[in-house]
Amino acid sequence: MFDSIFELIQSLSRGDFIPGFNRIKNSQESVLNLFSTFLDKKKMDLVRDLVNNQKNLHTVVLDPKILLDDSESTRQWLWDMNSLRLVFLSAECKQDIADFWATVDKNHNDRVSLDEFKIAGEYSRKVWMDKYGKDHEMNQNALLNFIRSENVVLNGTVFSVFEVAENENFPQVIQDAARNVIGTFFSRNNLKLDDSISIDECIKRFIYSDELRLGKIIPIASIT
Repeated sequence: MFDSIFELIQSLSRGDFIPGFNRIKNSQESVLNLFSTFLDKKKMDLVRDLVNNQKNLHTVVLDPKILLDDSESTRQWLWDMNSLRLVFLSAECKQDIADFWATVDKNHNDRVSLDEFKIAGEYSRKVWMDKYGKDHEMNQNALLNFIRSENVVLNGTVFSVFEVAENENFPQVIQDAARNVIGTFFSRNNLKLDDSISIDECIKRFIYSDELRLGKIIPIASIT
């Protein structure tokens, strides 16, 4: 983590030695999972710098609870992160990953092998192999911890801010917070989110009326 004791001392004096700091700083992967990382302003700035300087980083995984922070600094950070794909992980408990678990536990023995995990994609399998080996098996609790802590993205467990806003699997307070964030994004382009219709319908109206410069709000990949 540190090349010398002097670098460690300097890091401590700067206040850098805080949970998650060096994990973010040293990331070289295309996915950065920050679900379990408390994001204060210092770490938000670090992530922003990483996104600007590391071109292969294309996805950041967040805890949806960050949407509850309505401070201007957090809203600005979410806005600044629009150059890449922000996704929100639903992994508070085993029930949140029940659908994904059902797709991978093919033989219903309450354990998943690397072979069964192939549905998760090549990169996720590589993370598994590198960390646990090909013979390792996971129960549902282990898989929950895996997707919370590793730099992986599994379909059915992560959602765009648009999906969070209208997904009933998320608590209503999280859905409302997501919609408020989207409303903030719209207002920054002099657009108004119509609360009487779905977000998807609202976006379609803007697209068809040629009023929405979508790239300035959020990547198309985050909507679908």
